[in-house]
Order: sequence, then C-alpha cells, then structure tokens
Amino acid sequence: MTVAAVALATLAAVMFAVSAVLQNGAVSDIVATGPAIVGRTGFATLARTRGWLAGAVLAGAGSVTHAGALVLAPVAIVQPIGVLAVPFAVVIGAWRTRVRPSAGLVLTVATCLAAVAGFVTLADVRLGAGTQPRFAGAVLAAATAAGLAGILAALGSRSTGWLRCVAFAASGATAFGLVSALMRLVSLHLTTGADDLDDIGVLLPVAGIVVALVGGGWAVQQAHAAGVPSVVVGCLTVLDPLVAVVLGVTMLGEGGSTSPGAVAGLVGFAVLGLGAVLVLARHHPEARAAAPRR
Repeated sequence: MTVAAVALATLAAVMFAVSAVLQNGAVSDIVATGPAIVGRTGFATLARTRGWLAGAVLAGAGSVTHAGALVLAPVAIVQPIGVLAVPFAVVIGAWRTRVRPSAGLVLTVATCLAAVAGFVTLADVRLGAGTQPRFAGAVLAAATAAGLAGILAALGSRSTGWLRCVAFAASGATAFGLVSALMRLVSLHLTTGADDLDDIGVLLPVAGIVVALVGGGWAVQQAHAAGVPSVVVGCLTVLDPLVAVVLGVTMLGEGGSTSPGAVAGLVGFAVLGLGAVLVLARHHPEARAAAPRR
C-alpha cells in the first residue's frame, strides 16, 4: 500500500509541476504586451488555449491522484512527497530556459521540502482528532481565512514583480487550504452527525468550497501572470498545508491537547517554509527576469 501511495504521490507532483509550467506559459503569453492581470477577456482566451487547458486537466488529474495516495497512506507520508512539485518545476524551468539552477536555488528548494515535510509529519503525529465542530466557530474561522485570502489578493493587485506573484499565490493557497478544511467539516458532519450542525452545516460549507475554488483558481492565474511556475508552486505547496492545519485547529478543534513544544516546532517549520518561499521568489533567476511585469 505504502509503495503504491508513494508512486501515486510522486506522479501527482509531476502532474502539478507540468500543469504549472503549461499554465504559466499560456498566461505569460496573454499578459506579454499588457499589465500582469488576467481579466474576463484573458480568461476567455485561456479557455481556448490548448496549453492552458492541458494544464487544467493535469491539475485535476493530479488532485485525484494525490487523493488516491491519501487513501492508501497517512498524510505524513503523502503530503511531503507532494512538495516534490517544487523541484520538478525548477528542473522543467531550467530545461526550458537552458539556465542551470544555482547552488543557492537548490538549497532554497531543499529548505522548502524539509520545512513542509517536518511540519506535516509533526502535525500528523501531534495533532489528534477533532471534537465535534461548533457551527459558529467554524463560520468565524472560515470567514477569517476568506478575509485573509481577500487581503492577500488586494495586496497582490497593488504590488509588482515577485511580491505580486507571492501575494496572489498566497491568496490562492489560503483559499485551497480553506477548501480542505471545509471538506473535512462536511465529512465530520456526515459521519458523526454533530448535534449543532443541521442541514446548513453541509450546504454552507459546500457553497464555501465552490467559492473558494473559484477564487483560489483566479488568484493562482494572477500569480502566473506575475511570476514563474516554481515560485507559484512553492507558495501553494508550502502555504496550503499550513492553512489547512491552522483551520483544523481553529475550525475543527484538532490538536486541543498539543504540547507547547509541538506548537513551537510547528511554528518553527512554518516560518522556515515561508522564509524559503520568499527567498525563492526574490532570488529565482526567472523571477528576477520577470520583475518588470506589472
């Protein structure tokens, strides 16, 4: 089972990396002669672009494949493998541009991998099952995450260069982390029948999932318009699990008995991962070349 899960997770990581490269190339062509923003006309054009559509299909297939891996093995094994999408994207980018990755870039990517692997493993070991979710608390946590995604998108719209890319990618990652938490919330409701979650406890999260998927997808395309695939993938793979875990604690009551040492470790890995992503965005050769995009 574990071998099959590792194989599926690795395949999913490859799919995500290729998807990011394909969609980034298509979006870059759209914004090549104008501002780094994809509007309604741009999305209509992308919907007719083979490369972008192929990337969308690969992203969907990658999500299904990754979910299949999670069925076969624990999160602590599968999730760190998903971060391999970052080095895969770097390698593909280096092949496309014929620019060899520097030692510093390799070290930064390795730091991303180590940070996410450490965070997910510690979270899986130390965060226990959640209590029955309280509807009011779940709504507040979800609204806070949605507000944060909106703030990051607003920051991206007012920024340029690598900061614009990171802000939009972080907005998308926050939205996708919210999707994971809302799906978990629906699952808990359906399997435990929490007393204070009536039918709206399913309908409202499902509506939130749809909105978060659309908003997150929009933000990721704006990130592609302002940056390079490896930076976008790096933000998504580092921030998505961080947001999902935080929402698991605040929305679902997971980890209520977590020790201070475990909390400190989680915060440390999170800071390390975020720092590595910022360094990757700021000093990636392709990111520096893309700095003039607005």
